Amino acid sequence: RPNKAQVVFEVKLPRVEETDQLIEQAGIETLEYNTRWGNYRLRLVKGDVEKKKDTIRNLIKMAYDYRNG
Repeated sequence: RPNKAQVVFEVKLPRVEETDQLIEQAGIETLEYNTRWGNYRLRLVKGDVEKKKDTIRNLIKMAYDYRNG
């Protein structure tokens, strides 16, 4: 969900401590976890996609595996 200064990135994963730590260690700003839909809501600002692309790619892969696993 793009805005002028940020993108709100939502990834559908169950809330577990390992995922929380992965996001925290990468320094990605987290918004409120959506318990109704099971989505992590992350705020990405300019430069975050390039700097933290490995973590973002890992989160996308985890969501894909969760959905298809």
